[in-house]
Amino acid sequence: MSLIRPALIFDHINKVLFWVSGSLLLVQTLSISLDVFMRYYLNRPMVWVDEVNEYLMVFITFLGTAWVLKTGGHIRVDTLLIRLKPRAQAMLNIVTFVLAAVFCLILAWYGIRVTWYNFEMGLYFGTRLQPPVAPIYAPIPLGFFLLSIQFVRGAHGYWRGYKALGSNVH
Repeated sequence: MSLIRPALIFDHINKVLFWVSGSLLLVQTLSISLDVFMRYYLNRPMVWVDEVNEYLMVFITFLGTAWVLKTGGHIRVDTLLIRLKPRAQAMLNIVTFVLAAVFCLILAWYGIRVTWYNFEMGLYFGTRLQPPVAPIYAPIPLGFFLLSIQFVRGAHGYWRGYKALGSNVH
């Protein structure tokens, strides 16, 4: 089986999660706006809005992050990088992306352990709504896992560029 198919499936999953993330951001915006209106004009605040939006921030952040990396939307500090020759830039990007992938895998593994622990223990947040902890933590390991795969894909792309630059040097 070709690697193209899994890559397309991965990209599709990331794109869907990105749109879910964006939709949740829209829900957040509308619910906060409605709460402001209800609070200041009708004197009827919606007590659930702040807490739900805190939880939505976890989903928004971790469901969309791999897609943002794929599209180059993450912030990069490239002050040093732009001063290097193209092959050195590619090598530094390879090292950075591999280290980031390893770091994300470690965080994904730890996130799985913490989420599973909270699930097994049946823990709930001690807040007004008292939601279970595990479903709210679940996007964290998922997001880090997908991000690690995207970092590996990025490192592979830089590796191809590095090799191509090497074949042009005489």
